[in-house]
Amino acid sequence: MGCDRVRRDPARGPGLYAIETDEAGERSFAYWRDASAARRMFGADDAPDFSALDGASHVFLSAITLAILSPAIRAALIDRLQEMRAKGVTICFDSNYRPRLWESVGAAREAVARAWSITDIGFPSIDDETALFGGTEADALRRLRGYGMSLCVLKRGAEGPRLLVPRQSGPEPVFDRAAHVIDTTGAGDAFDGTFLAAWLGWRGMSEALRLAHEVASSVVATPGAILPDMAKAEDEAEGGLRGVG
Repeated sequence: MGCDRVRRDPARGPGLYAIETDEAGERSFAYWRDASAARRMFGADDAPDFSALDGASHVFLSAITLAILSPAIRAALIDRLQEMRAKGVTICFDSNYRPRLWESVGAAREAVARAWSITDIGFPSIDDETALFGGTEADALRRLRGYGMSLCVLKRGAEGPRLLVPRQSGPEPVFDRAAHVIDTTGAGDAFDGTFLAAWLGWRGMSEALRLAHEVASSVVATPGAILPDMAKAEDEAEGGLRGVG
């Protein structure tokens, strides 16, 4: 853990965004980050620098990471991740499609498809996948299963997660719907982080899915995506957090 790999850019500041939620709890974003430091997190087009990834056992990123990078750095990053994966590094990816961040739908489709093709642990959202690639949920399932991931969990919002890879044996588990939805911001991130902490901490698949769904359900019931009391969730996932290197 720690901040050893965090870089500072003397010429750039943090990105900003504002969130507006409607009566149903769904959110919309306004972004101000064209000149943010994050857009240069891996250097300039003529001098890419991926040294922050050196020594990692797992790399987690989402399509938002890809979207804010230049096309040249984006392509170079995916190439680097493919090389790392070939050497045993586990790549984790979340679709997290935000149309306004991309230069075109075509660029987003190409980059996300490439990212899925080098992913070991995937966290696609059915809403993101159908919005970006079109088709039905059945089409999305066939496509996602064809990428060769070793583990893929489909996020379906209130319906709860579905294990796509490996295929579920026996009846699919039933998850309680979130009792109260105020703000869906951060639900996917909460799910991903909790699942990985539990799974890498040697919790079973059913337990990891249950914990991730419970934490995400708590997040959507809280404005601002920050729970006032994370003690219970931290206790539940503590063993997993110890296992993340």
